[in-house]
Amino acid sequence: MPIRISTVIRESRKAKGLTQEALAEYIGVSSGYIGQIERGETMPSAATLSVLIEVLGIDANRLFYEEDDKMSLSNEISIRASRLSKENQQIVLGLINVIEQTYRKGIKNENSHLR
Repeated sequence: MPIRISTVIRESRKAKGLTQEALAEYIGVSSGYIGQIERGETMPSAATLSVLIEVLGIDANRLFYEEDDKMSLSNEISIRASRLSKENQQIVLGLINVIEQTYRKGIKNENSHLR
Protein backbone atom coordinates (compact mmCIF):
# COMPACT_ATOMS: atom_id res chain seq x y z
CA MET A 1 0.00 0.00 0.00
CA PRO A 2 1.35 3.43 -0.80
CA ILE A 3 2.84 5.03 2.30
CA ARG A 4 1.01 8.25 1.48
CA ILE A 5 -2.41 6.69 2.08
CA SER A 6 -1.46 5.23 5.45
CA THR A 7 0.19 8.49 6.54
CA VAL A 8 -2.79 10.65 5.56
CA ILE A 9 -5.22 8.34 7.33
CA ARG A 10 -3.10 8.30 10.51
CA GLU A 11 -2.56 12.10 10.48
CA SER A 12 -6.26 12.74 9.83
CA ARG A 13 -7.34 10.40 12.62
CA LYS A 14 -5.00 12.10 15.08
CA ALA A 15 -6.11 15.57 13.92
CA LYS A 16 -9.70 14.57 14.73
CA GLY A 17 -8.54 13.46 18.18
CA LEU A 18 -9.56 9.85 17.59
CA THR A 19 -7.78 6.75 18.85
CA GLN A 20 -7.48 3.76 16.55
CA GLU A 21 -10.05 2.04 18.76
CA ALA A 22 -12.55 4.90 18.52
CA LEU A 23 -12.18 5.16 14.73
CA ALA A 24 -12.51 1.38 14.36
CA GLU A 25 -15.68 1.32 16.46
CA TYR A 26 -17.10 4.28 14.56
CA ILE A 27 -16.68 2.62 11.15
CA GLY A 28 -17.29 -0.97 12.23
CA VAL A 29 -13.87 -2.60 11.88
CA SER A 30 -11.29 -3.83 14.38
CA SER A 31 -8.66 -1.51 15.86
CA GLY A 32 -6.04 -4.00 14.66
CA TYR A 33 -7.26 -3.44 11.10
CA ILE A 34 -6.92 0.34 11.51
CA GLY A 35 -3.39 -0.23 12.82
CA GLN A 36 -2.54 -2.37 9.79
CA ILE A 37 -3.85 0.31 7.45
CA GLU A 38 -1.88 3.04 9.23
CA ARG A 39 1.32 0.97 9.14
CA GLY A 40 0.84 0.33 5.43
CA GLU A 41 0.49 -3.41 5.92
CA THR A 42 -2.89 -3.66 4.25
CA MET A 43 -4.95 -1.65 1.81
CA PRO A 44 -8.54 -0.96 2.87
CA SER A 45 -11.31 -2.03 0.54
CA ALA A 46 -12.86 0.68 -1.60
CA ALA A 47 -15.91 0.68 0.68
CA THR A 48 -13.81 1.07 3.84
CA LEU A 49 -11.64 3.73 2.22
CA SER A 50 -14.77 5.63 1.23
CA VAL A 51 -16.03 5.55 4.83
CA LEU A 52 -12.62 6.64 6.15
CA ILE A 53 -12.57 9.57 3.72
CA GLU A 54 -16.00 10.69 4.84
CA VAL A 55 -15.54 10.14 8.58
CA LEU A 56 -12.10 11.76 8.69
CA GLY A 57 -13.03 14.58 6.29
CA ILE A 58 -10.19 13.74 3.93
CA ASP A 59 -10.01 15.20 0.43
CA ALA A 60 -9.54 12.01 -1.62
CA ASN A 61 -6.86 13.70 -3.74
CA ARG A 62 -4.73 14.03 -0.60
CA LEU A 63 -4.44 10.25 -0.44
CA PHE A 64 -2.61 10.07 -3.74
CA TYR A 65 -1.00 13.44 -4.42
CA GLU A 66 1.36 15.66 -2.48
CA GLU A 67 -0.15 19.07 -1.99
CA ASP A 68 1.70 22.29 -2.47
CA ASP A 69 0.41 25.53 -0.96
CA LYS A 70 -1.44 26.48 -4.15
CA MET A 71 -3.20 23.10 -4.39
CA SER A 72 -4.05 23.17 -0.70
CA LEU A 73 -5.67 26.59 -1.01
CA SER A 74 -7.57 25.54 -4.14
CA ASN A 75 -8.87 22.48 -2.32
CA GLU A 76 -9.96 24.59 0.64
CA ILE A 77 -11.84 26.95 -1.67
CA SER A 78 -13.47 24.01 -3.43
CA ILE A 79 -14.49 22.27 -0.22
CA ARG A 80 -15.94 25.41 1.31
CA ALA A 81 -17.79 26.37 -1.89
CA SER A 82 -19.28 22.87 -2.14
CA ARG A 83 -21.04 23.49 1.18
CA LEU A 84 -22.86 26.53 -0.21
CA SER A 85 -26.18 26.60 -2.01
CA LYS A 86 -26.07 26.60 -5.82
CA GLU A 87 -27.06 30.27 -5.78
CA ASN A 88 -24.17 31.19 -3.49
CA GLN A 89 -21.79 29.05 -5.55
CA GLN A 90 -22.77 31.16 -8.58
CA ILE A 91 -21.99 34.30 -6.60
CA VAL A 92 -18.56 32.94 -5.62
CA LEU A 93 -17.88 32.02 -9.24
CA GLY A 94 -18.87 35.54 -10.29
CA LEU A 95 -16.46 37.01 -7.74
CA ILE A 96 -13.66 34.81 -9.04
CA ASN A 97 -14.42 36.00 -12.59
CA VAL A 98 -14.22 39.63 -11.46
CA ILE A 99 -10.90 38.99 -9.73
CA GLU A 100 -9.51 37.23 -12.82
CA GLN A 101 -10.60 40.08 -15.11
CA THR A 102 -9.09 42.67 -12.78
CA TYR A 103 -5.85 40.70 -12.65
CA ARG A 104 -5.70 40.38 -16.45
CA LYS A 105 -6.34 44.12 -16.88
CA GLY A 106 -3.57 44.86 -14.38
CA ILE A 107 -1.12 42.67 -16.27
CA LYS A 108 -2.18 44.24 -19.56
CA ASN A 109 -1.67 47.75 -18.14
CA GLU A 110 1.74 46.83 -16.72
CA ASN A 111 2.81 45.47 -20.11
CA SER A 112 1.58 48.57 -21.96
CA HIS A 113 3.76 50.78 -19.70
CA LEU A 114 6.82 48.74 -20.61
CA ARG A 115 6.55 49.57 -24.30
